[in-house]
Amino acid sequence: MTNEWELDYLGVVVRDIDAAIKHYQLIGMELSGPPALKVYDGEACLSSIQKSGDSVLECKACFVSNTTFRMELIQPTREGDIFYEHLNQYGEGAIILGFYNNYFQKERERLEMENQERMRLEREKQEKERLKQEKLERERLEKIEREKQEAIRLEKERLDRIKREKQEEIRLEKERLEREREEREAIEREKQELERLKKERKQKEKEAKKKAKEQKKLEKQRKKIEKKKQKEQEKLKNL
Repeated sequence: MTNEWELDYLGVVVRDIDAAIKHYQLIGMELSGPPALKVYDGEACLSSIQKSGDSVLECKACFVSNTTFRMELIQPTREGDIFYEHLNQYGEGAIILGFYNNYFQKERERLEMENQERMRLEREKQEKERLKQEKLERERLEKIEREKQEAIRLEKERLDRIKREKQEEIRLEKERLEREREEREAIEREKQELERLKKERKQKEKEAKKKAKEQKKLEKQRKKIEKKKQKEQEKLKNL
């Protein structure tokens, strides 16, 4: 590490920061920014919340400066911390010497470059991982879509098969009903034919009876005529 150290700023603890600002402005120093309770970064005019061992340091702070030098004015805001104890024990005065070394700037730049490179590599890694996950997700979705299409195809085939089976059942049922209808019609025709034959037989029997009756009547008349002729012949003989 280089030994080229330079004094960066002087930290001064004060009881009243507003009065201290006015005092240093009177001797030609400029206020870099208003006092504020903010996170301390070592350079800006901010309030310090610094850890020193187990104690937490809080203060209201700001920077005043001229062309060659700057000071951090520190007003303690928390009883019992180092700033507060120093003010009570020694009064207002210097409490911090801030030094600057070019080594730290170079090291900081190196670390920033390393960090940027690490972040670039991490981004590349994350991008590769993202692309990998997107590919896997795309493949998963494509697989789901293929499975879905296959399921739709199988379901369509199943429904078509059920439809064909239903149509076949309907066709067979129609054929059965048609056969039953034809059988009923055939039975009805046979019945009607039997009824017709029965009527014809009765009609023939009736006509036969009538004819027999007429023949019997004619036979009776013939016998009566013959008997009459016999009588007339006997009368002739007797004459």
